[in-house]
Amino acid sequence: MVLDKNFIIVSGNKGQDYYSELLDIYHQTTSSETNMELLYRYLEVYFEKGEFALCLVNKKVIGYCCFALTDSLFVELNPYYRLFSEELSSYPYHLHINFHPNWQGKGVGSELIHFVSEQLILRKAKGLHLVTATSARNVSFYLRNGFEHLHRKNFNQAKLSFLSKALYE
Repeated sequence: MVLDKNFIIVSGNKGQDYYSELLDIYHQTTSSETNMELLYRYLEVYFEKGEFALCLVNKKVIGYCCFALTDSLFVELNPYYRLFSEELSSYPYHLHINFHPNWQGKGVGSELIHFVSEQLILRKAKGLHLVTATSARNVSFYLRNGFEHLHRKNFNQAKLSFLSKALYE
């Protein structure tokens, strides 16, 4: 079977065209007790304030990366960003990535991170970041994809890592 795989960028409003596919992936990759509580923070806000990089195989979305400039809305939604406020000027874009479980571990997430990075370099974006639990299993994925541990800080009961990737100087 020949796979027709491609990556596209859609603005937040155009992301609505893919909402059911994005929501399906979101629910399959998020624990049931938190998925509704965090749905706005990790998916729906990007329809208003961000963009989506989509990975399509045979015209079906198998994964997405939502990304945006970290502004006051994202700081309000994610208060732990205040811990890293000094770093945000050097790494102003943040991202959130999800892939359908059947496609995880196949290298397409790395390809999507590379695609997003290239798109942001074209825009002369200085850097990209994310904040995740220091012990999360996704940390090794991001480190393999050019991110570095910039800082580790405590927030409430969690140990968080600010992972950063320099893009354009």
